[in-house]
Amino acid sequence: MDIIVLAAGSGERFIRSLHTGQTQIKKQFATISGRSLIAHTLYALANASTINKIVLVLPKQLNADDQAEIDRLSAVIPDRLITAIGGKERSDSVQFGLNALERQQDISPYLAIHDCARPFITDDILRRLLTA
Repeated sequence: MDIIVLAAGSGERFIRSLHTGQTQIKKQFATISGRSLIAHTLYALANASTINKIVLVLPKQLNADDQAEIDRLSAVIPDRLITAIGGKERSDSVQFGLNALERQQDISPYLAIHDCARPFITDDILRRLLTA
């Protein structure tokens, strides 16, 4: 199965709840247990035997720290990770992810769409999804 991971959102509610002075944290780059939310999600998917290609749909603009995190993650799973830029609406981001996947070779006949803010996906859950 190939998977599109939506991580292009602004996370406005999340930012409002964590806003501390001048620092604004994009939800997907917030740290939980020493790792960004986006890293938790990508590592879980990269380690899942059911996942072929991962399309990560990102915001148009990233600050230097966030871009460095994406570069680091891309180096960890370079053969399976494809990045795309998201759109104004979630449906636009899904379409841009589909467009990026369509340009790849060896794509799976199955596709899942996953929200980056749900990092605790497991191989078992993905297997059950494919079975269903």
